Amino acid sequence: MLRYTIRRLIAMIPTLIGVSVIVFLFVHLIPGDPATAMLRENAPAELAERIREELGLNKPLYVQYLVYMLGNDTVAQTEYALARLLGQVVEPPVIKNPYHGILRGDLGRSLVTKDTISSQLRQRFPATFELAMAAMLVATIIGVPAGIVSAIRRNSLIDTTSMFFSLVGVSMPIYWLGMMALMLFAVVLHWVPVGTRLGVDVNLRHVTNFYLLDSLITGNVAALGDALRHLVVPAVVLGTVPMAILARMTRSSMLEALNQDYIRTAHAKGLSERAVVLGHALKNALLPVVTVIGLQVGFLLSGAILTESIFSWPGIGRWVYESIIYRDYPVIQGVTLIIALIFVVVNLIVDLSYAVIDPRIWYQ
Repeated sequence: MLRYTIRRLIAMIPTLIGVSVIVFLFVHLIPGDPATAMLRENAPAELAERIREELGLNKPLYVQYLVYMLGNDTVAQTEYALARLLGQVVEPPVIKNPYHGILRGDLGRSLVTKDTISSQLRQRFPATFELAMAAMLVATIIGVPAGIVSAIRRNSLIDTTSMFFSLVGVSMPIYWLGMMALMLFAVVLHWVPVGTRLGVDVNLRHVTNFYLLDSLITGNVAALGDALRHLVVPAVVLGTVPMAILARMTRSSMLEALNQDYIRTAHAKGLSERAVVLGHALKNALLPVVTVIGLQVGFLLSGAILTESIFSWPGIGRWVYESIIYRDYPVIQGVTLIIALIFVVVNLIVDLSYAVIDPRIWYQ
């Protein structure tokens, strides 16, 4: 198990490098650049060119990529050393705004806000994490039992109703469902507040930027209740699709398990229906369900652009959306790399969990 884990961790390195290359190229293929996004339409071309020169956008793509990976100080020093080696007379480089590069753990600064991406990520990732975990909790609590009951009561009214709502959940456009939920529960019924993670009249001492955790740490019951009220509707809306997928996958996997010979043997031994379903069928049907849960967690942690935009949720998805509009290259590249890392880590955790769920699986 340990050797397998180490091999998987080493395999992450070329995967993340490949992601960085692809994202870098695609970002630079988008029409326009940060200089044109920052200026008005009638701004002089000389001003845009000056901004490109200050940001290093007028350099060849391979030089920009090397700067992104290694840092502008390393690339400048390398260019200076090569020039001296070729006998050229050049002055030593002067680095005004040093950037150390992704390989040295520096995600850079936003071209728009000038804030470091790491500091922004520390503020925004907790919001996405809370929303994603809440959505996944709702999806699992409802979707898995619905799939189990549908498999046990196959072709019954319960099965038909459950699969109908699962089909509706998969097909429902999130942006429409989000706006309707916001209109009903916030505007018409006034059950939940609108937007953000916490009310403006609620004071909370930020320790980890996870509002639910901070509320528990500081013992702020009012902040905990208000944070939950802000979280519940976006979480249910975001969890609709994973809930439907989990219900259908659980039903399919359970039906396959219930038709196996060992289930008939368990019934013949006189075991109760509950023991057969939960102790035998469900345990053997969990592998594909856990796989789907892992994939959905990766998708949710990468940021739900539509849900976060509709509910004004200050998470990663909304941040990436705004960065794409302003062509904020460092933010897009840095966050995409973090998202790729999340997917790789989640997939590794899911693979390792197989050995816990099924003792027959052992990684050599």
